[in-house]
Amino acid sequence: MVLIFGAASMSVKSIKMAGREVAETDIRDFIFEYLSRRGYFVWRDRQSNSRNFRGVNFPESKGRPDIIGMTKDGRFLGIEVKRPKKGVVSDEQVAFHEKIKLNGGIIIIATELSDVVVGLKNAGVR
Repeated sequence: MVLIFGAASMSVKSIKMAGREVAETDIRDFIFEYLSRRGYFVWRDRQSNSRNFRGVNFPESKGRPDIIGMTKDGRFLGIEVKRPKKGVVSDEQVAFHEKIKLNGGIIIIATELSDVVVGLKNAGVR
């Protein structure tokens, strides 16, 4: 299977999958690379648990986006990556996304790179 991502200012890149479905991590890594190369301050959120090193639970951390960062104009940016047709946004994610929006941040749900490009454009980000 070959998955092709493309964007107006980026050459077409393909990710070859050796007989397997495209994983969310493949899409996430590609989007992360795209944003990093364009100067966005982004990082991947490791969501193995919602506890710090002392075992304190942080319930607000459930539903965090896969990629977190800031736009070049300083706005919070969250990107939730889902597999095409199979990815489902959980109730916790919807609630967290709403908090981001209510506080002036940008949240994008992406199944491919073009979702990010369009989402940033719609939010007025260059």
